[in-house]
Amino acid sequence: MENIAGKMKTEKEIELLSLDDFVKKDSKNILYARIRGERMIDAGIVEGDLVVADCDKQPTTSDIVLMEVGDIYMVKSYSEVKGFVSPMRLVARNGKAVKSKTTESVKIVGVVTHILKSLGGSK
Repeated sequence: MENIAGKMKTEKEIELLSLDDFVKKDSKNILYARIRGERMIDAGIVEGDLVVADCDKQPTTSDIVLMEVGDIYMVKSYSEVKGFVSPMRLVARNGKAVKSKTTESVKIVGVVTHILKSLGGSK
């Protein structure tokens, strides 16, 4: 199938573009992850969404990050905590106080830069 982005005339309100050009603006190291569960519903991320994570970007407070704990990937809200043993706090955003403890190391894989939502078509 031919890429038609940028070749078609459109109405003023519409700009056709390649998804890769849109999500990979400054980074070539991008991951896509499909969300399972409702842990980030208050951030607008729900089951079935596809998140785009920039693996070259360093997280700052209030960023949403894709992280790896053991062999499990999760999406959480990131905040820096100064003066504590752990320099970061990772929090679910679903309106519930969920505490989880792990002895496994946490690795920040990337910063979520986009959320792609399905409108109910095929999955």
